[in-house]
Amino acid sequence: MKNILKVQNKNDSDTSGKHVGVMMPQHVTNYLSLFALAQKGTKSRIVRELIDDWYSDKRVEQTEDDLIDKIARSICEAWLSLKQRSPNIPFAEFGRSLKEELSQKGIDEMSINLIIKKIADEAEKETN
Repeated sequence: MKNILKVQNKNDSDTSGKHVGVMMPQHVTNYLSLFALAQKGTKSRIVRELIDDWYSDKRVEQTEDDLIDKIARSICEAWLSLKQRSPNIPFAEFGRSLKEELSQKGIDEMSINLIIKKIADEAEKETN
């Protein structure tokens, strides 16, 4: 008696994306499960549609370039502060460590390289 409550989930196995996990309160997940079942859909599809809508709205407010600039400014401040405390630390070492940390946070290589370049350019301006 398997699959009494058959649900369409062909798009849920799409491998072109990345899995993102999130912890939610039990009452939310219960409602989400009930809603998905009542709609003959999946929880993944509901959450994906919500995130797609959020992404479309936020992209207008702040472009990827805006976010990269904001991140680079913040990290540049940290670099300059570190450089004052430990003047012998080379930027290359800082950059390698930063690259690894950003990669672990799910940032793509092109964005990482842009962030590091912006920090290096800004740091160079500050030291001249």
